[in-house]
Amino acid sequence: MTTIDVIEARDTDLAEWDRYATSHQRSTVYHLSPWARIFGDALGYRSWLLIAKTGAGGTCGILPLYLVRGLAGRRLVAVPFRDRGGPIFDSPAALTALLRYAGELARREQAGMLLKSLDPLPQDAVTLDLARRDHWIHSRMPITDLTRDALWERIGNKNRNMVRQAQKSGLIAVCATSAPGAAERWHSLHVQTQRRLGVPPFPLRFFTLMLDALAPSGSIELVEIRNREVPCAATVLFFHRDTCIYGYSASSAAGQRLRANDLMLFEAIALAADRKLACFDFGSDSPSQKSLLFFKSKWGAEQNVIPVYASQDVGVTDSSDVKYALARMVFRAMPPAVLSWLGSRVVKRFG
Repeated sequence: MTTIDVIEARDTDLAEWDRYATSHQRSTVYHLSPWARIFGDALGYRSWLLIAKTGAGGTCGILPLYLVRGLAGRRLVAVPFRDRGGPIFDSPAALTALLRYAGELARREQAGMLLKSLDPLPQDAVTLDLARRDHWIHSRMPITDLTRDALWERIGNKNRNMVRQAQKSGLIAVCATSAPGAAERWHSLHVQTQRRLGVPPFPLRFFTLMLDALAPSGSIELVEIRNREVPCAATVLFFHRDTCIYGYSASSAAGQRLRANDLMLFEAIALAADRKLACFDFGSDSPSQKSLLFFKSKWGAEQNVIPVYASQDVGVTDSSDVKYALARMVFRAMPPAVLSWLGSRVVKRFG
């Protein structure tokens, strides 16, 4: 039997980490090592990047873990705020080794455990008394060999009319990833959107670091929808292997009235198709977010429930749950400047 050891990655191991994370079939953009700096510097999360090694020294699995000091206790999460980023591995034995090490780390840190995955993990390899919970609904759209013209035909009359309304209003799409002030313009829209939803926004530094760390590898694009040169909607797209992820989106109230979100989604899918990718990933949502799920399904998204794996002391945090109704009312009532200041200090508790 092959011996598998687990180590905590050091700076000198990050190149090998990213090589594995880039080449593995089940990897995602959230497995890339720059997220440790993004989460650490922007939200204060301590991280452990666990690498499973064979006896010959080859990498056979990785697991990124982030310590979140939540409102109801401490938890190790892979990865915070996202629907994926858990262990990737070459064999069940590598997964077992990673989870055993993670369990020792959790006991040492007096923390629970929460692992995210788009696909079920091998049942016989899951240890630590992790319970599988099926809650989030994942939306994805195959786009292999899709052209912009074919996409226009695929989306149907209603969606085409919405996009035309935006275009007739003079709205245009611009890739603004490297444009001066792009992060600041995005964050302004982000705060407006989070206020409407009644949830705390991320700090500006979270997105500034994201753009700085991921843009050099082509893993991120910031697309703005502009009305007379002023952004009224924007989206953060992530690119990894054959997939484009609709990572974050935001819009002003005026942008919503002008159907900016419809134009933005069309341009995002078209951009992914132009890059010859195989999948446009809309991300995952709570089952209670019926209007959002319908919006995604009408664009052609296929939807499936995905698993998370959590220890008994860790629950699924769903901001759309009725128990957070009062908190959402309070956040909606805050002036944007106050919400931005408070949100940057509170949001890290919900990862």
